[in-house]
Amino acid sequence: MSYRDETRRALEAAVRNHPSIEVLVRFLRDPQADRDRKDQALLDLIRNHHASPACGAFAFLAAAMLPMLDHVYNARARGKSRDERDELWSRILAGFVEAVDRYPVERRPKRVAANLRGDTLASLRRATREEVRLGETRRALLDEEEPTTEHLETQVEAQEDVPDLDAILERWTREGLVSDADRALLVGVYVDGRPIASIAAELGIGREAAKKRLQRAVARIRNRT
Repeated sequence: MSYRDETRRALEAAVRNHPSIEVLVRFLRDPQADRDRKDQALLDLIRNHHASPACGAFAFLAAAMLPMLDHVYNARARGKSRDERDELWSRILAGFVEAVDRYPVERRPKRVAANLRGDTLASLRRATREEVRLGETRRALLDEEEPTTEHLETQVEAQEDVPDLDAILERWTREGLVSDADRALLVGVYVDGRPIASIAAELGIGREAAKKRLQRAVARIRNRT
């Protein structure tokens, strides 16, 4: 059994053992459910997790967001070996854990599911960039007959010169230049290459409304920079 299958079985078992939570998870997975109520339920679970990580709230959050985690996994798992798929699932879960642990409840009370998805993807991209950076540095060092500290520093500095899109978008969100919905659209379209309609459905708005929102966000960024 793969690592992903084991995780799914454990999460589904946790939900089945709590009938009232099972109803909550079904509600949170329902794309037609009231968005404000879903946001409040997710925020309550996140608050409980922050207050007491051992209380079990995280298992219910993960169970509620399992379709999202599956979507991220399936989009990236094609053509990978069994070991690579297990490693991918491990990274996705680690990214989701980080997203939940660091979620700013008071600052981002709306579109919580979309924000968790965006933060999970951001963590996944950071982990991938770090692996690439370390891999390139390792290869460069192995190619050197006598590796030097200067060589390592040059490799690290070269990577640090590359702009971190996630950090930039996070700063722009804090400054009010882009909203959480804008950020989800920008990352989804320009980083993940997803169709606007798919992101619009997650945000609970129409495709044309999402397209116009994206265009306005891009215009604001261009005027700012």
